[in-house]
Amino acid sequence: MTPDANLATAIEKLLDDHPPSGVSSATLRRCMNETWFSDSLAWVLDPSADHGLGSAGLEAFCHAVAKARADGFHAKPRRYARYGHHLRHGNGKTGRLVSELALGNAASIREFYLGRGVKRDALEGVRYCDLVLLDLDRDDGLFLVVENKLLGHDHPGQLAGYLDAIKKRYGDSKSRTREFAYITLRGGPPKHLERGSAAAREWVCLGWVGALEALVASLAQRKRAHEAVRDLAALLGWMKGLAEDPRTQGLGDALKRALVDEACEAMVAELNRLEKGSEGRWTALDRAMGRHGKLVPHRLLRHAEGGKRRLRIDVLPSASLAVQSLTASGRTKHEKLIVPFGAPASQVLNLIDVTARDVYGLFFGDEVRRRLLSRSPRTRYQSVEAARQSLFHLVSRRRAQVQLLLALSDPMPE
Repeated sequence: MTPDANLATAIEKLLDDHPPSGVSSATLRRCMNETWFSDSLAWVLDPSADHGLGSAGLEAFCHAVAKARADGFHAKPRRYARYGHHLRHGNGKTGRLVSELALGNAASIREFYLGRGVKRDALEGVRYCDLVLLDLDRDDGLFLVVENKLLGHDHPGQLAGYLDAIKKRYGDSKSRTREFAYITLRGGPPKHLERGSAAAREWVCLGWVGALEALVASLAQRKRAHEAVRDLAALLGWMKGLAEDPRTQGLGDALKRALVDEACEAMVAELNRLEKGSEGRWTALDRAMGRHGKLVPHRLLRHAEGGKRRLRIDVLPSASLAVQSLTASGRTKHEKLIVPFGAPASQVLNLIDVTARDVYGLFFGDEVRRRLLSRSPRTRYQSVEAARQSLFHLVSRRRAQVQLLLALSDPMPE
């Protein structure tokens, strides 16, 4: 049995041991993206929505943020700051108790526009927050920002920019209580904030398979809870079970490497076939070693004429494959060519064939690309049986489950 076949068998066994009970196939197909999870959270936390919870969801979320902040403040080393504008949990004296807030008329707003002011220079770095929960009534003055990164990470300057804009526009005169929640799959810290910095200590980290799973599970037990709340609880419960299985450790990384290897093999074959069948004109380089002694997931392809014609194949946070040309110094040269995640194996290979032709357009000009369009498409993996043996077939059959496995390859939070 080949290494890829062994990997596919291990993944199939793991997923068979964790069936998504209570989660429809339609929900699985739609859910594994940040927009769906942000929309679902915004609905559960909206006091005026038709979920049957009233303000209980928002109050429970505020309690979760306050508790996480208190736990992080008392941790060694200290993870979070605690000031008067934060929520308070327990017997501490700094901050504000959730019970002091009347949240029945609070707003839950998706894609909240967050400019720094009305002057022209305030438009620099304008951002849209994933979710803002606010109640700016005089007696409440709550402004709670949620940034959801289910499958990825924050961008450079993003979270620090939010803090700056909120302080300038929604400072003490407009909101007595300002909180910041950064949500990832497992509750890991922001990637682009220095650990222990003032900005990092403002953002409380929560996990979908941690605090939020427990919160939604509790809400789903309420008598009047909408069926969609129970569906979300079932989904998060399934995700938590898979995340806690020790077999997931390292499996996502291995799958990323295997998918890139298979894409490399197909891409090299297509590139060489298009170049009059010249074997060895394009070759895949050995995978490099990254930080902490781990192999990097991406691979580099090189043309025989030298460093000017190089490609990088990688897996994006969305789990799509990305092909990008590189300069001799290793910098990206052109826009990424994307091979979408989850298509049937035969169609992924057809898309790789199209991408190979685009590569010739990048390196050799549109005239060469037009000439290649007249060539017949690939013959490799033409048979259904051959395509079924590909890892891409596993991905297409178990799209959401595999996407979750890939996301779980991120390290556990400390």
